[in-house]
Amino acid sequence: MQDYATIYEQLTKGPLLESMPREAVVLTALAIRALERLADHAVNVSRRISHGVAGGIDRGRSPARRKLCRINSPADVSTPVELVVLPDMVLQGAWQMTLDHWLLKAVDAGALGPVLRFYHWPWPCLSLGRHQRSYPAPWDALARQGHLELVRRPSGGSAVLHGSGLTYALVLPITMVSGRTGVERYRFCCRWLQQVFAQLGHPLVFGQDPARLAGSHCFDRATAADLVGVKDGNKRIGSAQRRSRHALLQHGELVLRSIPPVLWRQVFGPAAVPAALPLHPSKLPSLQHLLRQALMEQLGLRHWRRWQPSPQTWTAMGRLPMEHDPVVPQEEAAMAASG
Repeated sequence: MQDYATIYEQLTKGPLLESMPREAVVLTALAIRALERLADHAVNVSRRISHGVAGGIDRGRSPARRKLCRINSPADVSTPVELVVLPDMVLQGAWQMTLDHWLLKAVDAGALGPVLRFYHWPWPCLSLGRHQRSYPAPWDALARQGHLELVRRPSGGSAVLHGSGLTYALVLPITMVSGRTGVERYRFCCRWLQQVFAQLGHPLVFGQDPARLAGSHCFDRATAADLVGVKDGNKRIGSAQRRSRHALLQHGELVLRSIPPVLWRQVFGPAAVPAALPLHPSKLPSLQHLLRQALMEQLGLRHWRRWQPSPQTWTAMGRLPMEHDPVVPQEEAAMAASG
């Protein structure tokens, strides 16, 4: 059997990656991370064995009375869970969605822990929800003419016009998410947002509009998945989720500046333009820091680390297909389309 170093060297060779099928490249990227975690775990176990901890050996007793207790699980000897934070990336819409989709796969496979990232858009981008099968024909024309980029999100919800706000992607292992129903999971995943904006003097509560599959765009209603201002009732943050077997992705859009009304009318017609969050400009530079700290407190995490995809990871992302579930329960689909 080959040792870890030999396997790692073979997996990380560029020519080998280029010659592999796209599915194998994705699995390879996850395998590299898994092997790294396995190696760290092995080192920790070795250290604990050398100090008489692993295996539960009681060195304080005589040899005749030493007992073997249960062997510690990997969770007992691994490093504490930390929040993985990606740098703010200004990428075209297709790459933004591909990255979020890959992060969901990585957390689902256990290759990454909880992940948070904020990002902006280099130009207007219209993202469609994962279950949004039909949309107006003029949107394709606007994309062909270069007025906007048209992409599909890995999460649910209706169409969102990006470019004037701050977008976030939160990916959590499902074991860290409280709530059995969709509404309960949204309430859990939005609590940190409510805490920060309450501190800034703009308390937010959940919307009351019923969830439905039909809808022009995300901001034409405020459901139990969305946050509205207590003072004026305007929808401030729209959210959409995607749950896999072992992980949950939540997308959110914070409207920080007014969307150009001309482009808005070209896309959505006479619908009202969403109102921007009434934050003082001096608060914007520290907003991401406050949000990160609030999320860590909610999840009970004390540490975070910055992580950026390697060239090999970007290659794996580019070959990752965006699959679609063939059947979605009506209740779940309605909640997914409500963002």
